[in-house]
Amino acid sequence: MKTRITSTAGQTAKLMMTIVTACGLTFSSIAQDCKYSENDIDKSTNKLTKQTKSDKLIYVNGEGTLTGQISIRRVDTDFYLVLSYEFQKAKSGIEANIPKGTKLMFLLENKETITVKASSEVKGEKDKKAMGIYYCNLNNVSYPISKEELTKFLTSKVKTIRFSHADAFGEEVNIMVEVKEKRQELISDLAKCVL
Repeated sequence: MKTRITSTAGQTAKLMMTIVTACGLTFSSIAQDCKYSENDIDKSTNKLTKQTKSDKLIYVNGEGTLTGQISIRRVDTDFYLVLSYEFQKAKSGIEANIPKGTKLMFLLENKETITVKASSEVKGEKDKKAMGIYYCNLNNVSYPISKEELTKFLTSKVKTIRFSHADAFGEEVNIMVEVKEKRQELISDLAKCVL
């Protein structure tokens, strides 16, 4: 006995719409929600340049407050972690600088460590706000990172960050920061937007 399958144009169209809708829902659920501060091709060098919008990665509240924002920059085949830090204290004397070569370390959930170094010196910008709160900002500290190192963030969450800077006397200060659970995949999410 032979079975003959027939369909009308309407049934075929309905089936195609169902397939397209199912595929669209699947792709939209796995698509990365990328937001960029820059995403274009440089007209003079013809190199692709992308930089994600920054997002809060670290927040420490103790004697003073430390906040760290991160974005990832890609220029052609080169990648950079770009961090901006803000220190707050209720007394004067806040001063921080990032000398060239200062290390930034990430301890991943799988026990791997990724270490990057600042590409240039960044001097802190000091300011006094209302009610005796003093600020010191270190803006756009750039840490070159290889594509291989950047892809390591895709396979393991960031658990701890060791941030280093120089104080007013030029002495190195290290701060260990446990990354909050909701922020542990942030670098991975940003990396997906530039890889």
